[in-house]
Amino acid sequence: MESSSRAEDPSLARLREQTKTTGNLMAVAFLGTLSEGGQEAYDELVAPLLESSPFLADLDWEKAAIASGMEVYCVVPGDPDSHVTVTEWSIDENGEGKAGEKLYDSDNGEPVLLMGNVSDIMPNLMVTVTTTDGEELTYAPCLSLKDGMLDRGGTEGVYDFTVYFDLPPEGIPDYFGDWAAFDVSDHDGREYNCCLTFAHDGSVDYFYYDEPDVIPERFTGTAVNNEDEGTVSLDLTLTGGRYMEEGAPEYSSWGTYRVEMPDGDTLILTLLDGDRLPYGLDIESVRYGRTVG
Repeated sequence: MESSSRAEDPSLARLREQTKTTGNLMAVAFLGTLSEGGQEAYDELVAPLLESSPFLADLDWEKAAIASGMEVYCVVPGDPDSHVTVTEWSIDENGEGKAGEKLYDSDNGEPVLLMGNVSDIMPNLMVTVTTTDGEELTYAPCLSLKDGMLDRGGTEGVYDFTVYFDLPPEGIPDYFGDWAAFDVSDHDGREYNCCLTFAHDGSVDYFYYDEPDVIPERFTGTAVNNEDEGTVSLDLTLTGGRYMEEGAPEYSSWGTYRVEMPDGDTLILTLLDGDRLPYGLDIESVRYGRTVG
């Protein structure tokens, strides 16, 4: 084990001290979302955060613990000699939590990057920090559906160092999260499944499919919440999928939609202006259900 006296970036040392003096064992930050990992994508993601946490620039993406999902987190033990493990996490058919594959294991207390959470209501990564004094804390990083901030779910011992400059004063929209519409029919009777994600940072991921494991088109972009008008404007660009792999050119789509939520698990988007959601379906209104797991 390396000694805790090793030289550290001053911003990292300050964060560890803040974590310990506030009675916590680990510091956690939500850094944003990535459709794909990699050092270059990570460096671009954290560039706006380096003023407050310069040490993020030194982290190696090759050491990240990665599961399914696009949410990126950083975990920093307060004790620089802590033992840190990250495992996949799931809920079984009996509703009980179950640890899966171990993705990260280190006893040098280095900050660790996590990428996962394919569902906005069910985290799929579990972090365990054990100090040299034998104290242990287990936490599954995720975001609150209420306000988009780090959800500690009553877990004591977690210090939140997320930068929330991207959140509007009133918090995130109610439609934040993952949505799916199954068996949506076009006028020719062909059925599609459509999946739409509104991320915490205002980004959007959208794709559709009519065959298992075959995505014809995938789009990413941004959402502008027009709260006073009860609408959302989507600016999307084709960034992946079978058609693009076969040589289809990149193209963009823009549209404003009326947002209706009859309940917390149903989202209805109705086109008011611009382009329909780009899945080739000649319909103007789609009913989505919030996805689970």
